Amino acid sequence: MRAMIGYARHSIEADDIDAVVSVLKSDRLTQGEKVPEFEAALCAYTGAKYAVAVSSGTAALWCAWREISMSQDLVSLPAVTFVATANAARAAGLRVGVTDIDPETWIGGIEGRVTLGGMPDSRLTFVTDAAHGPWTHSSVMTCLSFHPAKHITTGEGGAVLTDDPEIARALRRFRDNGRETAAELPQIVGLNLRMSDMAAALGISQLRKLDGWLARRRQIAKAYREAFAPLGVVMQPDHETHWYHLMILWLDPKRWNRDRVREKLHERGVGTQIHYTPLYRLPAYAADPARYPNAERYWAGCMSIPMSHALTDGEVEHVSRSVRDVLA
Repeated sequence: MRAMIGYARHSIEADDIDAVVSVLKSDRLTQGEKVPEFEAALCAYTGAKYAVAVSSGTAALWCAWREISMSQDLVSLPAVTFVATANAARAAGLRVGVTDIDPETWIGGIEGRVTLGGMPDSRLTFVTDAAHGPWTHSSVMTCLSFHPAKHITTGEGGAVLTDDPEIARALRRFRDNGRETAAELPQIVGLNLRMSDMAAALGISQLRKLDGWLARRRQIAKAYREAFAPLGVVMQPDHETHWYHLMILWLDPKRWNRDRVREKLHERGVGTQIHYTPLYRLPAYAADPARYPNAERYWAGCMSIPMSHALTDGEVEHVSRSVRDVLA
């Protein structure tokens, strides 16, 4: 039986292992030099003036939404996003309004936008959930995720990018029990949301390879687009800065039973996923689906197929051939 090709896959190479082992052999596993080094590398890569590394992508969102909660009590988020985007806002004391998505790009949001699948969105807003990339820093705060399914990984981890020195200082204090440095007395009520030096060392090593990995993802996306063009499936618009965290296909429910398609692909060793069940269909954010016609249409036919820089040419061909055969 063929091994399952999952919708996402991370890469851990010899240099990554060496980087983590070097920290394990050092005197500081946390609050050492690697987190500031990783933050500096993120700033150099993205152009942001400040980067604040934290323990997860959700923690990054929580830190950012907490800053927003100082000046307002309501944020509008797109209906199609991972629930962490909204949960973090709720945890920060904000009310969450849910908006419909753009029918072409499948992204949306007002105060908070989400770059679904890696589709670029240059609108200026307060908070960008850029867990899917690209890491284009055009908002007051841009939140990144380094989960193993993402473009680079720190195991678990996240970061907030900002150009505002006061926001950066507040974020650093909130992530470390109210203090900006270990020498400072706590100034605010904060938590321990710190990233470890082991995680940061892995992130530094992985970041050096990101451009090559992005190029591979775009190569795979091009192969998929060429393979599926004759089938009539819908995909997000292609873009030179698309990061292709996900490869989302939209299958017209009038032609295909999406759930049955997923079952047949699973039988062929091709893993799929749904990104995502809209917020208004979750109990904590329940609302009338009729208010979100674009999100409803998207959700009825969306399906993510395997996408990772680590996929081999043979695996890409197997996925392409399987999708073509099942949809024929």
